[in-house]
Amino acid sequence: MTIFAAMVLIGLFFSLTAAVMAFLITLNEYQKHYIDKVKPRLMALETAAVFFGLFMAISIAIAWYFGRR
Repeated sequence: MTIFAAMVLIGLFFSLTAAVMAFLITLNEYQKHYIDKVKPRLMALETAAVFFGLFMAISIAIAWYFGRR
């Protein structure tokens, strides 16, 4: 396994963890402000997707940087 693949796998784990935590925190906050149950879940899911994408992009960039050395 190359350093790039290993770092992407580590990034995948932390990206999933960040997405789950962002979903739970955002859902908890949005449920306090909305009576409807569906809208906070969708907004929290959107936030989780953004966090997952952001953390994966960062981990791939770092893996690319260290993998070419």
